[in-house]
Amino acid sequence: LTINEITNKQELYGFRTNDVSKNYEVVDLNGNSTTLKDLAEKRGFLLLDFWGTWCVPCKELTPQLVNLNKKYSNKMQLASLAFELDSKPVLEYTAKNKMNWYNGIIKGKPKSGDKSSPIISDLRIECYPTFIVLDSNLNILFRKCGSGDNYLELEAFLSSILE
Repeated sequence: LTINEITNKQELYGFRTNDVSKNYEVVDLNGNSTTLKDLAEKRGFLLLDFWGTWCVPCKELTPQLVNLNKKYSNKMQLASLAFELDSKPVLEYTAKNKMNWYNGIIKGKPKSGDKSSPIISDLRIECYPTFIVLDSNLNILFRKCGSGDNYLELEAFLSSILE
């Protein structure tokens, strides 16, 4: 057995906690664009919620996200980014469920391994929902994938920095 040191010469994209995210452009459900930096600077913190209308665990968490937004809307910007082919089901779902925060769409084919979107590939969004908390300088403070205990960890983390 031989162990050699490996030097990684690839660019790091900032997808782990304590990394810095790139300032990605995102598009809302009406086709208007903004950047993560603009969203984060509104309230100092930005919670990115990567989800889809096709994702059962994502939809199960909708009521908790509505409550989370009510609780922290003056201290944190919530941005739900749906990975979908079409914005119509997202528009219908967000209206029906009173998701009254920034809702964007990332065009792509769900469940296909589609990595054509830079934000999906660079941040390595591989399961849904994925939650990422950024500060106003786009430092990644928290990142978790999935529901259940991972969502409880998100709530605890937000409580520790926002209360």
